[in-house]
Parts: sequence; C-alpha cells; structure tokens
Amino acid sequence: KGWLQAGSRKSKEDRLWRMYNDAIDSMEEHLVSRGSDGLLYLNNLDWNGGHTKPVGRSDVAMEHLACFVPGWLALGVPHQTDPARKARHLKLAEELAYTCYQMYEQQPTGIGPERVKGQRMDLSKTDTREYILRPEAAEGWWYMYELTRDDKYREWGWKTFLNFEKHLRVAYGYASLRDVRDPRRGKM
Repeated sequence: KGWLQAGSRKSKEDRLWRMYNDAIDSMEEHLVSRGSDGLLYLNNLDWNGGHTKPVGRSDVAMEHLACFVPGWLALGVPHQTDPARKARHLKLAEELAYTCYQMYEQQPTGIGPERVKGQRMDLSKTDTREYILRPEAAEGWWYMYELTRDDKYREWGWKTFLNFEKHLRVAYGYASLRDVRDPRRGKM
C-alpha cells in the first residue's frame, strides 16, 4: 500500500517495490506450507534475529490477521512486470484466500476463528476458538474480487455477512463470539 500511496508506480526499481517483492519471496520460502488437507497455510515465525536466514521458531499456526495477505498480494499483481512472478503471486493469493474461506466454512457457525493451529480446521490443536470481529478475510476477498472479478469472493463475503447477522448481531452492532465451533454458545 505504501508503494501505491507514495506514487512510486513509475519506477519498478523503487526501494519500496524491491522490499515488497523480497518480503513475498521470504514469506514463500519460510512461512508458506501445505497442510495434509491440501490447503495452503501461512505460518508464524517467532524471529530472534538473522538477516540472510531467519533465526527463530516456526509455529504451525495461521492467524486470522494473515487473511489480509491475499489482499496485499492482489494489490501488487497488476504491477508485476515479470510474468512468472505475477502468476506465482496470483496463485498464492488465490490459495491463501481459499484457506481463509475454509477457516469460516468449516466451522458450525460459519464464523472463522482467531487462529488455526497445526493446520487442523477442526480446531483440535487450537487453544482459542473465539472470533473477535476481525475484518481481514472480508477485506482480502474484496481485493481479490477487484483483481479477478470472480464472483466467488463476493459470495464468500455475503455468506460470512449472513453468518455475522445470525451469530454476532446484538442490539447496537456486533459482538465477538466465544467459540466458533458451538452455535449455542454466547457472545462475548
């Protein structure tokens, strides 16, 4: 976003553009993994230093916050001049957006959890099952729709909104949900 907002689009050699591509390259190398369920996950890295090779502990957990990554990949795709990189980034964005959708789709409430640990959508390895009104997935799907014009992203957003209405709506807005696995449990 910073590169786009700064008006740096005139020069693909710009420092911010290089940083963006370097970040995606590192993310692909160190954080992206495919689960036994076939979904693509973006894991966490507790970084303790290191410049050429990260030093730290990898945590096989995808945070809901990571669901914006398809959005920022979608922002960059139209500006890529390397066709191979452009195709790779688009595929990565599509697969991560789908994983985020599955975070919602596979819960009985249709509401995605704060995180998925151990690449287990049934949340059997996840220590917390709440939803705390995160916008990242919906925002990522919106950007993906704007990039691809594929209606599935709008459908995912609409389905999620309907589940918000059903499970999160309170008198003056929306409330967090304690457990996305249990549609009978109360709001926070």
